[in-house]
Order: sequence, then structure tokens, then C-alpha cells
Amino acid sequence: PLFAGASVDGLRFFGSPEQQQCTRAAQTWARHYLLRWPDPSEELAVFAGSPGNGKTMTAWAIAREVVLTHGGTARVTKCSRMVKHIRGAWALREDGEEERRVASYVAPDLLVIDEVSRHAFYGEPTQQLYDVIDARLEQCRPTILTSNEDDDELGALLEAKGVHPGRPARDHLRSLAATIGISNARVDEVIELVGLKGREGHFPRE
Repeated sequence: PLFAGASVDGLRFFGSPEQQQCTRAAQTWARHYLLRWPDPSEELAVFAGSPGNGKTMTAWAIAREVVLTHGGTARVTKCSRMVKHIRGAWALREDGEEERRVASYVAPDLLVIDEVSRHAFYGEPTQQLYDVIDARLEQCRPTILTSNEDDDELGALLEAKGVHPGRPARDHLRSLAATIGISNARVDEVIELVGLKGREGHFPRE
């Protein structure tokens, strides 16, 4: 990977004076963040701004130091790849596969989701990003996002909105139920109770 050798103390400063100032500010923040590890006060941190101000490089540097200096686990992924991976479970129609794929992003001590943007969701709802971040927040696992979007657009992306028409209805119900502590088994029990077992299907396209 491009920034696989990045380190916080070795961050390089490119671009305009304003971009270099942003990178220096991010470097200072990263040092404080790592000093507080494994209990950083920010469970969700966002590096946002124009391209070229060191967002991805800084996030990679933090992830490497979590692993190499603190003995933790970290995963760095582009948002579009994570979304495609999770949605790929729908075509398999295997019980619990979507939950397993979401869990693989919840498990690391630190998760970096790079390039969070409206384009990463292929014009569809953003539920998968919400599912991952919400589960990590519940488990107090820190997450870092990088984005070129402005504050309003990024805020809209972090909301759980709508349902992807390709998502099995049962998986969507399970996701909603998990937010209020209801088990998958109970969801399946209710589906069977109301006579819809085997008929859950997918949400129709408008």
C-alpha cells in the first residue's frame, strides 16, 4: 500500500502552506491520540478536507503505530471496498453471512475507513457504514474516517437512511433489532410466527 511505511514522526509535508499546516496539525493530534491509547477520548475521529492535506497518510501512520508500538490490531480499508464486501453477502444467501462480514470490521482495536464519500455507496443507502460504526461505538472501539466531503455531506452519509433493494428483508430486520438488543433468533421466531418464513425476500425497487 502507498502509505504502508508511514509513521507519525516521519510524516511528510507536501502541497501549499495551508496543506502543510493541516498535516502538522494532524501530526500533533495523532501524537496525543497515541499517547492515550488504548483509551483515546475520541471513539470516532474524522479527518476531513480537500485532497492532499495528509488525511490518509496520517491515518495509516496511526494504524501502524497501534500495531507496532502498542501491540494492538488495526485494519485500514477504503469505504467503497468495505461496502462492496458487506453487500456481497446478499448474493450468497447464507444465514448470518452479512453479520459475519460486519463483525470482521468491528473486531480490530482500530478501524480506519478511508475515502468516505457519497460515491462509495454507488448511489444507494448508507446502512452498512452505519452498522459498522454503530457496533464499534457500542464496544468502545475507536474508528477513524477520512473524507473529502464537507461537513453537511459527511453528516448525511453517517445517518442510517433507507434500505438497499438488494438487501434481504430478514437481514435488515436483524440489523434494526440488534440496535435495541433483540437477538437474531427472536427475529427468526417472529418471522415464522407471522407466517413469513421462507418468504422474506428482498425490498422492491421503486
